Amino acid sequence: MEKSEGSKKKHMRRRDRELKDFNAMMEIIKHCQVIHIAMAVDNMPYVVPVNFGYSYENEKLELYFHCAKTGKKVDMLKINPNICFEMDCDHQLIQGVSACAYSFQYSSIIGMGKAEFIEDTDLKKQYLNKLMLNIAQKEFDFNDQQVADLAIVKIVVSQISGKQRIAN
Repeated sequence: MEKSEGSKKKHMRRRDRELKDFNAMMEIIKHCQVIHIAMAVDNMPYVVPVNFGYSYENEKLELYFHCAKTGKKVDMLKINPNICFEMDCDHQLIQGVSACAYSFQYSSIIGMGKAEFIEDTDLKKQYLNKLMLNIAQKEFDFNDQQVADLAIVKIVVSQISGKQRIAN
């Protein structure tokens, strides 16, 4: 996984806000509850917000979300599993003396990855619990019927970068 290095630096205009420490990026991921997934098919983009869970093991970051088994998002991901994602948190208005002096505090992550549909019932339960840990800070017992009725998507992250603006 590429972590804000190499050719990615050329594209970040405000390098003073770039996060270079992967652990700092993981802290942002821990505080976000919604991820925006960007997909494209036939040169038509589509972005959708979803709740998510995550895991980071052996230098491999994976994100998980659930959705209906049918619909535009599922159709697009089956045609083109390459995605871009964005998540942000820590929002706060920074007031200024003039309109142009106003700004915003934020922490954000942008990355690329590949979506995979999970079919195994036990893995679906495991990934749903990662999602619930992120949004509810607790695990649940899921029965086979509950997970059979939904799609679980795993995103294997290939690139990630972070950016942060903290109010003084």
